[in-house]
Amino acid sequence: MKKTIVLIEPTIIPEGVEFLTARHNVIIAKNAQDETLISCINETQASALIPRTEKISRKVIEHCPTLEVIGQPGAGVDNIDVAACTENGILVVHAPLGNALSVAEHTMMFILALSRNLTVWDTRVRREDWYLRDTFLPMEIRGKNLLIIGLGNSGLEVARLAKAFDMNVMGLGRASAAQMKSRGIEKIPSLSTGLAEADFVTLHVPLTPETRHMISCRELACMKKSAYLINVSRGAIVDPQALYEALGSRSIAGAALDVMDPEPPGPNHPLLGMDNVLFTPHLAGDTQEAKTRCVMTMVKEVDKVLRGVRPQYIKNQAVLSQRTGLADPTQP
Repeated sequence: MKKTIVLIEPTIIPEGVEFLTARHNVIIAKNAQDETLISCINETQASALIPRTEKISRKVIEHCPTLEVIGQPGAGVDNIDVAACTENGILVVHAPLGNALSVAEHTMMFILALSRNLTVWDTRVRREDWYLRDTFLPMEIRGKNLLIIGLGNSGLEVARLAKAFDMNVMGLGRASAAQMKSRGIEKIPSLSTGLAEADFVTLHVPLTPETRHMISCRELACMKKSAYLINVSRGAIVDPQALYEALGSRSIAGAALDVMDPEPPGPNHPLLGMDNVLFTPHLAGDTQEAKTRCVMTMVKEVDKVLRGVRPQYIKNQAVLSQRTGLADPTQP
């Protein structure tokens, strides 16, 4: 018997919807408000819920007893109350590998744009200020020190690409010694040591209670005045007031932010008025190729759960002990 999956408008890409529709009943919720989702899931006795970036609260999870799985088309799942899912026996599956290359390429774009002061040059040329080139010289990135905070899939990809530019790569994170050696990453003894030596600092950590505002006044004070901060993870990893003060006092040279706190930022967000910040709207992992990889990985994981097969990319492994009916696809 087909099971029911709830998507949220606007939905995932058409290829993912088509895959699910061919195998299950697909219902579209008109928005992600708690009441809307609770009503939609309970009225249809849905087994699965697939958001994009929408918040899935504890209230929704606790009021929808038919849910078996929530699928997130990306690596980060901080929009989902994973703890509530675990308590209620709901699997959370995601796509941790799908957008790593896109995030890494975006990071390198930021490094190059910051090193060449790209936005300033573009603006000045449009204003017919061609001869600014005689008063300000950019820099090469070869031989510069890059600190990668978070050595998961995207962080390791950044290291691989940065080595192609002959950068000196330092790292702090959960990668194995073999992974770090294969990518030429020097493991640093402490965060403060790495910050003090880095010309570029790039963040690739998930948002957790431990990482919230992990970059604040003390950490920014460790950085060189000529150094740049890049955030392609989550906005709340960086204390926005501390960053505003560091940029305003020029205690660091600048920043590049794909993510902000909050999102979207209001028109009066102080960082938007800074001339030494480069912004993109939380799309580092949203290339055409990455979006397809992420969505198709995730919908196949959701389909496995609904067919009684153990998925590969589970965010809350503890639920497996509660879900003894899932078959292990690696076993004969």
